[in-house]
Amino acid sequence: MARTLRVILPPAVVAMSAAVAWGLIATRPQVSKRPPEVPLRVVRVLEVHRVEHRYAVESQGVARPRTETDLVSEVGGRVVEVSEALRAGGYFEAGETLVVLDPRDYELAVVRALGRLAAARLRLRVEEAEREAARGEWESSGESGEAAPLRLRDPQVEEARAALEAEEAGLELAARDLGRTRLVAPFDGRVRAAQVETGQVVPRGAAVARLYAVDRAEVRLPVPEAELAFLGLALDRPPGAGDGMVPVALEADLAGAVRRWEARVTRLEGEVDRGSRVVHLVAEVEDPYGRRGGLPPGGAPLVAGLFVRAVVQGRAVADVTLLPRHVLHEPDRVPVVEAHGSGTRLRLRPVQVLRRERARVVVGEGLSEGDRVAVSPLESPTDGMAVRIAEDGP
Repeated sequence: MARTLRVILPPAVVAMSAAVAWGLIATRPQVSKRPPEVPLRVVRVLEVHRVEHRYAVESQGVARPRTETDLVSEVGGRVVEVSEALRAGGYFEAGETLVVLDPRDYELAVVRALGRLAAARLRLRVEEAEREAARGEWESSGESGEAAPLRLRDPQVEEARAALEAEEAGLELAARDLGRTRLVAPFDGRVRAAQVETGQVVPRGAAVARLYAVDRAEVRLPVPEAELAFLGLALDRPPGAGDGMVPVALEADLAGAVRRWEARVTRLEGEVDRGSRVVHLVAEVEDPYGRRGGLPPGGAPLVAGLFVRAVVQGRAVADVTLLPRHVLHEPDRVPVVEAHGSGTRLRLRPVQVLRRERARVVVGEGLSEGDRVAVSPLESPTDGMAVRIAEDGP
Protein backbone atom coordinates (compact mmCIF):
# COMPACT_ATOMS: atom_id res chain seq x y z
CA MET A 1 0.00 0.00 0.00
CA ALA A 2 2.83 2.33 0.69
CA ARG A 3 4.16 1.66 -2.74
CA THR A 4 0.74 2.47 -4.22
CA LEU A 5 0.59 5.81 -2.35
CA ARG A 6 4.03 6.85 -3.59
CA VAL A 7 2.78 6.32 -7.14
CA ILE A 8 -0.68 7.94 -6.86
CA LEU A 9 -0.08 10.85 -4.40
CA PRO A 10 2.21 13.18 -6.47
CA PRO A 11 -0.04 13.28 -9.57
CA ALA A 12 -3.04 13.85 -7.27
CA VAL A 13 -1.36 16.82 -5.53
CA VAL A 14 -0.42 18.36 -8.89
CA ALA A 15 -3.95 17.92 -10.21
CA MET A 16 -5.45 19.48 -7.09
CA SER A 17 -3.09 22.48 -7.28
CA ALA A 18 -3.98 23.02 -10.91
CA ALA A 19 -7.68 22.91 -10.09
CA VAL A 20 -7.27 25.49 -7.31
CA ALA A 21 -5.23 27.81 -9.58
CA TRP A 22 -7.82 27.57 -12.34
CA GLY A 23 -10.56 28.42 -9.89
CA LEU A 24 -8.75 31.50 -8.63
CA ILE A 25 -8.17 32.74 -12.16
CA ALA A 26 -11.74 32.13 -13.20
CA THR A 27 -13.17 34.03 -10.23
CA ARG A 28 -10.75 37.07 -10.24
CA PRO A 29 -12.38 40.59 -10.30
CA GLN A 30 -12.35 42.53 -13.56
CA VAL A 31 -10.11 45.72 -13.50
CA SER A 32 -11.52 48.86 -15.24
CA LYS A 33 -9.04 50.93 -17.28
CA ARG A 34 -9.08 54.76 -17.00
CA PRO A 35 -6.76 57.34 -18.56
CA PRO A 36 -4.20 58.82 -16.08
CA GLU A 37 -5.17 62.13 -14.43
CA VAL A 38 -2.69 64.96 -14.95
CA PRO A 39 -2.76 67.44 -11.98
CA LEU A 40 -3.37 71.05 -13.00
CA ARG A 41 -0.58 73.59 -12.40
CA VAL A 42 -1.65 76.00 -9.64
CA VAL A 43 -0.64 79.61 -10.32
CA ARG A 44 -1.10 82.95 -8.62
CA VAL A 45 -2.17 85.85 -10.78
CA LEU A 46 -1.71 89.61 -10.79
CA GLU A 47 -4.43 91.80 -12.27
CA VAL A 48 -3.12 94.28 -14.82
CA HIS A 49 -3.59 98.02 -14.24
CA ARG A 50 -2.49 100.64 -16.74
CA VAL A 51 -0.76 103.46 -14.86
CA GLU A 52 1.50 106.48 -15.31
CA HIS A 53 5.12 105.77 -14.45
CA ARG A 54 8.16 107.98 -14.01
CA TYR A 55 11.49 106.50 -14.96
CA ALA A 56 14.46 106.65 -12.60
CA VAL A 57 18.14 106.08 -13.36
CA GLU A 58 20.48 104.85 -10.65
CA SER A 59 24.12 105.89 -10.40
CA GLN A 60 26.82 106.65 -7.86
CA GLY A 61 29.64 109.11 -7.42
CA VAL A 62 31.86 111.04 -5.03
CA ALA A 63 30.91 114.42 -3.56
CA ARG A 64 33.30 117.23 -4.33
CA PRO A 65 33.25 121.02 -3.89
CA ARG A 66 32.15 123.00 -6.90
CA THR A 67 34.89 125.62 -6.34
CA GLU A 68 38.40 124.73 -5.18
CA THR A 69 41.56 126.81 -5.44
CA ASP A 70 45.04 127.41 -4.05
CA LEU A 71 45.70 130.38 -1.77
CA VAL A 72 48.79 131.89 -3.45
CA SER A 73 51.07 134.59 -2.10
CA GLU A 74 51.40 137.35 -4.73
CA VAL A 75 54.40 138.83 -2.87
CA GLY A 76 57.26 137.29 -0.96
CA GLY A 77 58.09 137.76 2.69
CA ARG A 78 58.24 136.31 6.17
CA VAL A 79 54.99 135.05 7.72
CA VAL A 80 54.15 137.00 10.88
CA GLU A 81 50.59 135.80 11.50
CA VAL A 82 48.49 132.72 10.60
CA SER A 83 44.74 132.55 11.26
CA GLU A 84 43.41 129.81 13.55
CA ALA A 85 41.02 128.88 10.73
CA LEU A 86 43.93 128.01 8.45
CA ARG A 87 44.04 124.36 9.49
CA ALA A 88 42.79 121.30 7.63
CA GLY A 89 38.99 121.29 8.00
CA GLY A 90 38.80 124.85 9.31
CA TYR A 91 35.94 127.13 8.24
CA PHE A 92 36.46 130.72 7.10
CA GLU A 93 34.40 133.54 5.63
CA ALA A 94 34.94 135.61 2.52
CA GLY A 95 37.32 138.51 3.18
CA GLU A 96 38.77 136.97 6.33
CA THR A 97 42.55 137.42 6.70
CA LEU A 98 44.23 134.03 6.74
CA VAL A 99 47.95 134.89 6.47
CA VAL A 100 49.89 138.11 7.16
CA LEU A 101 53.39 138.70 5.75
CA ASP A 102 55.88 141.17 7.20
CA PRO A 103 54.76 144.49 5.61
CA ARG A 104 57.73 146.70 6.55
CA ASP A 105 59.64 146.37 3.29
CA TYR A 106 56.49 147.20 1.36
CA GLU A 107 55.65 150.16 3.61
CA LEU A 108 59.12 151.55 2.89
CA ALA A 109 58.53 151.00 -0.81
CA VAL A 110 55.35 153.09 -0.55
CA VAL A 111 57.27 155.87 1.20
CA ARG A 112 59.94 155.88 -1.52
CA ALA A 113 57.24 155.95 -4.18
CA LEU A 114 55.62 158.92 -2.47
CA GLY A 115 58.95 160.77 -2.53
CA ARG A 116 59.52 160.08 -6.20
CA LEU A 117 55.97 161.14 -6.96
CA ALA A 118 56.45 164.48 -5.14
CA ALA A 119 59.67 165.11 -7.08
CA ALA A 120 57.93 164.31 -10.37
CA ARG A 121 55.10 166.72 -9.59
CA LEU A 122 57.59 169.46 -8.74
CA ARG A 123 59.50 168.88 -11.95
CA LEU A 124 56.31 169.07 -14.00
CA ARG A 125 55.37 172.38 -12.40
CA VAL A 126 58.84 173.78 -13.09
CA GLU A 127 58.71 172.67 -16.73
CA GLU A 128 55.23 174.17 -17.17
CA ALA A 129 56.45 177.47 -15.68
CA GLU A 130 59.50 177.52 -17.96
CA ARG A 131 57.25 176.81 -20.95
CA GLU A 132 55.07 179.79 -20.07
CA ALA A 133 58.18 181.98 -19.79
CA ALA A 134 59.54 180.73 -23.13
CA ARG A 135 56.19 181.40 -24.82
CA GLY A 136 56.17 184.98 -23.43
CA GLU A 137 59.73 185.61 -24.68
CA TRP A 138 58.75 184.35 -28.16
CA GLU A 139 55.71 186.54 -28.34
CA SER A 140 57.66 189.63 -27.20
CA SER A 141 60.51 189.02 -29.63
CA GLY A 142 58.32 189.93 -32.64
CA GLU A 143 59.72 187.11 -34.74
CA SER A 144 57.49 185.82 -37.54
CA GLY A 145 56.51 182.19 -38.18
CA GLU A 146 56.04 179.41 -35.66
CA ALA A 147 58.44 178.81 -32.83
CA ALA A 148 60.18 175.44 -32.60
CA PRO A 149 58.54 173.10 -30.01
CA LEU A 150 61.89 172.62 -28.37
CA ARG A 151 62.29 176.39 -27.92
CA LEU A 152 58.84 176.54 -26.28
CA ARG A 153 59.80 173.54 -24.09
CA ASP A 154 56.81 171.44 -25.11
CA PRO A 155 58.80 168.16 -25.23
CA GLN A 156 60.24 168.85 -21.78
CA VAL A 157 56.75 169.34 -20.35
CA GLU A 158 55.47 166.13 -21.97
CA GLU A 159 58.45 164.19 -20.64
CA ALA A 160 57.87 165.55 -17.12
CA ARG A 161 54.15 164.67 -17.34
CA ALA A 162 54.99 161.11 -18.45
CA ALA A 163 57.46 160.78 -15.59
CA LEU A 164 54.75 161.90 -13.18
CA GLU A 165 52.33 159.28 -14.51
CA ALA A 166 55.03 156.62 -14.15
CA GLU A 167 55.61 157.58 -10.54
CA GLU A 168 51.86 157.50 -9.86
CA ALA A 169 51.77 153.99 -11.30
CA GLY A 170 54.76 153.06 -9.15
CA LEU A 171 52.99 154.31 -6.05
CA GLU A 172 49.86 152.33 -6.94
CA LEU A 173 51.95 149.20 -7.47
CA ALA A 174 53.75 149.67 -4.14
CA ALA A 175 50.43 150.20 -2.39
CA ARG A 176 48.99 147.08 -4.00
CA ASP A 177 52.02 145.03 -2.94
CA LEU A 178 51.57 146.35 0.58
CA GLY A 179 47.94 145.22 0.52
CA ARG A 180 48.99 141.79 -0.78
CA THR A 181 50.92 141.13 2.41
CA ARG A 182 47.52 140.21 3.86
CA LEU A 183 46.19 137.00 2.23
CA VAL A 184 42.38 137.05 2.48
CA ALA A 185 39.80 134.35 1.78
CA PRO A 186 38.15 134.73 -1.64
CA PHE A 187 34.89 133.00 -0.55
CA ASP A 188 33.16 131.24 2.32
CA GLY A 189 34.79 127.86 2.61
CA ARG A 190 36.95 125.27 4.32
CA VAL A 191 40.63 124.43 4.32
CA ARG A 192 41.63 121.20 2.62
CA ALA A 193 45.35 121.56 3.42
CA ALA A 194 47.72 124.25 4.71
CA GLN A 195 51.48 124.51 4.08
CA VAL A 196 52.49 127.62 6.05
CA GLU A 197 53.51 128.45 9.61
CA THR A 198 54.54 131.61 11.45
CA GLY A 199 58.15 132.57 10.77
CA GLN A 200 58.29 130.81 7.43
CA VAL A 201 59.58 132.80 4.46
CA VAL A 202 57.41 132.32 1.39
CA PRO A 203 58.45 133.38 -2.11
CA ARG A 204 56.26 135.25 -4.58
CA GLY A 205 53.80 132.86 -6.23
CA ALA A 206 53.99 130.16 -3.54
CA ALA A 207 50.78 128.24 -2.67
CA VAL A 208 50.28 128.34 1.10
CA ALA A 209 46.92 126.50 1.37
CA ARG A 210 44.25 124.61 -0.57
CA LEU A 211 40.74 126.01 -0.10
CA TYR A 212 37.28 125.03 -1.28
CA ALA A 213 33.92 126.78 -1.16
CA VAL A 214 31.00 125.48 0.90
CA ASP A 215 28.16 127.18 -0.96
CA ARG A 216 27.64 124.24 -3.35
CA ALA A 217 28.79 120.65 -3.76
CA GLU A 218 28.84 118.57 -6.92
CA VAL A 219 28.57 114.85 -7.64
CA ARG A 220 29.75 113.48 -10.98
CA LEU A 221 27.34 110.67 -11.94
CA PRO A 222 28.20 108.15 -14.68
CA VAL A 223 25.16 107.08 -16.70
CA PRO A 224 25.13 104.57 -19.59
CA GLU A 225 24.57 106.26 -22.91
CA ALA A 226 21.35 104.28 -23.54
CA GLU A 227 19.85 105.47 -20.23
CA LEU A 228 19.74 109.08 -21.44
CA ALA A 229 16.56 108.21 -23.34
CA PHE A 230 14.74 107.69 -20.01
CA LEU A 231 15.87 111.01 -18.53
CA GLY A 232 14.46 113.27 -21.21
CA LEU A 233 17.40 115.68 -21.07
CA ALA A 234 17.89 118.10 -23.94
CA LEU A 235 21.34 117.44 -25.35
CA ASP A 236 21.64 120.85 -27.03
CA ARG A 237 21.29 123.03 -23.91
CA PRO A 238 22.08 122.83 -20.20
CA PRO A 239 19.63 120.92 -17.97
CA GLY A 240 17.09 123.20 -16.39
CA ALA A 241 17.16 125.73 -19.27
CA GLY A 242 13.49 125.71 -20.14
CA ASP A 243 12.98 122.10 -19.02
CA GLY A 244 12.72 122.63 -15.27
CA MET A 245 15.16 121.21 -12.79
CA VAL A 246 16.04 117.51 -12.93
CA PRO A 247 15.78 116.23 -9.32
CA VAL A 248 18.32 113.80 -7.91
CA ALA A 249 18.01 111.92 -4.61
CA LEU A 250 21.37 111.27 -2.94
CA GLU A 251 22.07 108.97 -0.01
CA ALA A 252 25.15 107.67 1.78
CA ASP A 253 26.11 105.73 4.88
CA LEU A 254 27.63 108.20 7.31
CA ALA A 255 28.20 107.94 11.08
CA GLY A 256 26.20 104.72 11.36
CA ALA A 257 23.08 106.00 9.58
CA VAL A 258 21.75 106.52 6.08
CA ARG A 259 21.85 110.23 5.23
CA ARG A 260 19.94 111.83 2.38
CA TRP A 261 20.29 115.03 0.37
CA GLU A 262 18.34 116.69 -2.43
CA ALA A 263 20.22 117.71 -5.56
CA ARG A 264 19.55 118.73 -9.16
CA VAL A 265 21.32 118.09 -12.44
CA THR A 266 23.05 121.28 -13.58
CA ARG A 267 24.94 120.10 -16.63
CA LEU A 268 25.76 117.19 -18.89
CA GLU A 269 29.41 116.67 -19.73
CA GLY A 270 30.12 116.83 -23.43
CA GLU A 271 31.94 113.53 -23.96
CA VAL A 272 31.07 109.85 -24.10
CA ASP A 273 33.70 107.60 -22.56
CA ARG A 274 35.15 105.47 -25.33
CA GLY A 275 35.72 102.43 -23.15
CA SER A 276 32.63 102.27 -20.94
CA ARG A 277 30.20 104.15 -23.22
CA VAL A 278 28.93 106.27 -20.35
CA VAL A 279 28.30 109.99 -20.06
CA HIS A 280 28.55 111.99 -16.86
CA LEU A 281 25.83 114.09 -15.30
CA VAL A 282 26.80 116.67 -12.71
CA ALA A 283 24.38 116.99 -9.78
CA GLU A 284 24.59 120.02 -7.51
CA VAL A 285 23.65 120.34 -3.82
CA GLU A 286 22.93 123.77 -2.38
CA ASP A 287 24.50 124.66 0.99
CA PRO A 288 25.86 121.14 1.67
CA TYR A 289 27.26 122.14 5.08
CA GLY A 290 24.20 124.02 6.30
CA ARG A 291 26.16 127.25 6.78
CA ARG A 292 23.32 129.48 5.59
CA GLY A 293 20.10 127.82 6.66
CA GLY A 294 21.27 125.07 9.00
CA LEU A 295 20.90 121.32 8.58
CA PRO A 296 17.48 119.63 8.95
CA PRO A 297 16.87 117.43 12.02
CA GLY A 298 18.89 114.26 11.63
CA GLY A 299 20.73 115.70 8.67
CA ALA A 300 24.45 115.66 8.07
CA PRO A 301 26.82 117.74 5.95
CA LEU A 302 27.67 116.39 2.52
CA VAL A 303 31.40 116.32 3.17
CA ALA A 304 33.86 116.34 0.29
CA GLY A 305 35.06 112.89 -0.73
CA LEU A 306 31.93 111.05 0.50
CA PHE A 307 30.72 108.20 -1.77
CA VAL A 308 27.00 108.58 -2.47
CA ARG A 309 24.30 106.63 -4.24
CA ALA A 310 22.04 108.59 -6.58
CA VAL A 311 18.62 108.17 -8.18
CA VAL A 312 18.03 110.60 -11.05
CA GLN A 313 14.37 111.30 -11.74
CA GLY A 314 13.52 110.67 -15.39
CA ARG A 315 10.64 111.48 -17.70
CA ALA A 316 7.08 110.29 -17.14
CA VAL A 317 5.32 107.81 -19.43
CA ALA A 318 1.56 107.15 -19.42
CA ASP A 319 -0.54 104.00 -19.97
CA VAL A 320 2.03 101.36 -19.05
CA THR A 321 2.03 98.23 -16.89
CA LEU A 322 4.59 97.41 -14.20
CA LEU A 323 5.32 93.71 -13.73
CA PRO A 324 7.83 91.70 -11.71
CA ARG A 325 10.80 90.99 -13.89
CA HIS A 326 10.68 87.22 -13.39
CA VAL A 327 7.32 86.87 -15.19
CA LEU A 328 8.90 87.88 -18.50
CA HIS A 329 9.82 84.94 -20.74
CA GLU A 330 11.93 85.24 -23.83
CA PRO A 331 11.37 86.52 -26.37
CA ASP A 332 9.37 89.22 -24.55
CA ARG A 333 6.34 87.10 -23.70
CA VAL A 334 4.16 87.24 -20.60
CA PRO A 335 2.02 84.32 -19.26
CA VAL A 336 -1.60 85.48 -19.23
CA VAL A 337 -4.34 83.34 -17.67
CA GLU A 338 -7.49 83.27 -19.84
CA ALA A 339 -10.84 81.54 -19.40
CA HIS A 340 -11.29 78.49 -21.63
CA GLY A 341 -14.60 76.69 -21.44
CA SER A 342 -15.12 75.62 -17.85
CA GLY A 343 -11.45 76.02 -16.99
CA THR A 344 -8.50 78.33 -17.52
CA ARG A 345 -5.49 78.12 -19.79
CA LEU A 346 -2.13 79.83 -20.00
CA ARG A 347 -1.33 82.00 -23.01
CA LEU A 348 2.16 83.32 -23.70
CA ARG A 349 1.30 86.75 -25.03
CA PRO A 350 3.94 88.91 -26.79
CA VAL A 351 4.35 92.38 -25.24
CA GLN A 352 6.31 95.58 -25.87
CA VAL A 353 8.99 95.94 -23.19
CA LEU A 354 9.84 99.63 -22.76
CA ARG A 355 12.46 99.12 -20.08
CA ARG A 356 13.99 96.41 -17.92
CA GLU A 357 14.61 97.68 -14.41
CA ARG A 358 16.33 95.91 -11.54
CA ALA A 359 13.24 94.14 -10.14
CA ARG A 360 10.53 94.88 -12.68
CA VAL A 361 9.77 95.56 -16.32
CA VAL A 362 7.81 98.40 -17.86
CA VAL A 363 5.39 97.08 -20.48
CA GLY A 364 3.82 99.25 -23.14
CA GLU A 365 1.54 97.48 -25.61
CA GLY A 366 0.32 93.88 -25.32
CA LEU A 367 -1.67 93.93 -22.07
CA SER A 368 -5.07 95.40 -21.31
CA GLU A 369 -6.69 96.63 -18.12
CA GLY A 370 -7.97 93.67 -16.11
CA ASP A 371 -5.79 90.97 -17.72
CA ARG A 372 -4.50 88.36 -15.30
CA VAL A 373 -0.78 87.63 -15.42
CA ALA A 374 0.63 84.48 -13.82
CA VAL A 375 3.29 85.53 -11.30
CA SER A 376 4.12 82.08 -9.90
CA PRO A 377 7.51 80.71 -11.04
CA LEU A 378 6.95 78.57 -14.14
CA GLU A 379 9.48 76.20 -15.64
CA SER A 380 9.07 75.65 -19.38
CA PRO A 381 5.51 76.96 -19.68
CA THR A 382 3.67 76.09 -22.87
CA ASP A 383 1.04 78.08 -24.71
CA GLY A 384 -2.42 76.66 -24.00
CA MET A 385 -1.40 74.79 -20.84
CA ALA A 386 -4.32 74.18 -18.48
CA VAL A 387 -3.85 75.83 -15.10
CA ARG A 388 -5.78 76.51 -11.93
CA ILE A 389 -5.78 79.87 -10.15
CA ALA A 390 -4.72 79.62 -6.53
CA GLU A 391 -7.07 80.94 -3.91
CA ASP A 392 -5.78 83.99 -2.04
CA GLY A 393 -4.06 82.97 1.15
CA PRO A 394 -3.47 84.97 4.32
